[in-house]
Amino acid sequence: MRDIPDGPESNDSVREFLYPAGYEEGMTTALFTSSNRYVGLLNMSTDDASQPTNNARSLVGMLAKAIANAVDPALDIDLLLSGFDSLTDAALIDVDGVAHPVGDRPMGLLADHRVASAVSRRLTSGSGRWLLNTTDGTWLQLHAFRRTESQMQSILTVVEPRTDLLGLTRRELQVLSLIIFGCQNAEIARRLDIARRTVSTHVEAILHKLGLPNRSAAVAVALENGLSLLDLEELSAN
Repeated sequence: MRDIPDGPESNDSVREFLYPAGYEEGMTTALFTSSNRYVGLLNMSTDDASQPTNNARSLVGMLAKAIANAVDPALDIDLLLSGFDSLTDAALIDVDGVAHPVGDRPMGLLADHRVASAVSRRLTSGSGRWLLNTTDGTWLQLHAFRRTESQMQSILTVVEPRTDLLGLTRRELQVLSLIIFGCQNAEIARRLDIARRTVSTHVEAILHKLGLPNRSAAVAVALENGLSLLDLEELSAN
């Protein structure tokens, strides 16, 4: 609490909840795994204003990565899958891009080798999320988590329906996904076989709908909201 810039009393949570509960100090640290994937927060509150000491705080900081690795939900498949209320498919994808069933859960879409190999190519470390538009027009969200167990690498991948696309159309999502790849307007126009001016119009529409000032901000919002398109026709072949 002593690190709060304007003092603990300036913080609503400290003033209204922690102090009345008898807590005088404490610390919070973000937990990132060895692959730099965020898995949660470690919070400690004490009734002793002298604790934690600076040495104790440094020690917790040094142990934070080990703690994150130990509590990483991706290590426990059942625990991780329990966090999805509406998952439809699940699979473990090996290093060759081949999907294998997780218990008796259906693989569904993930049994398609094109989908499994695209996920394997895209996810080089940590975790990732992508959108997929199926042939019948349904939007799906793919979540992938790279795992290491008994020295064997695999990617736990789950699929769930997605309805909220933040107002973006399929074409705008294609343009946005190529922006994420670092493509400029001329390259986007070539890949999607549309005019450069049309690309500029789509970019303006994306920024307007998301309420953002520039392409960099759009990339950040897209990644945060899992809006990168895993488009088997336009993107995975490039």
